[in-house]
Amino acid sequence: MAIEVRDEVMSTETGLHTALRVERWVVSWLPGRLLDRSEATTALLLADIYDGHPAPGSAWWLVARDYEHALGLDERHRPHPPAGSAGQGKEVSTGGGKRTIGSRNAGHVG
Repeated sequence: MAIEVRDEVMSTETGLHTALRVERWVVSWLPGRLLDRSEATTALLLADIYDGHPAPGSAWWLVARDYEHALGLDERHRPHPPAGSAGQGKEVSTGGGKRTIGSRNAGHVG
């Protein structure tokens, strides 16, 4: 499990989940929430854990629950890979154009 961090974009190793810095950080699976850098990193780690489908009660499941608590989330907010996995994404307006988040081309500005 690894997170690639750049000045404006963070992504999970698989590229399924990304965070984009607008004024703060926007994470692909938490649309509408603005996070600080630490929260965005935690959210991406949480998504990576759930992408591995941990067994309830396993060590990774417990870590995920701690991350959910730290972010003020519960089971209703659990991340799911974007439809179609890699290559799909969600466009967000950044004021200076649109960027696609939630895909391998997370830094694309259109």
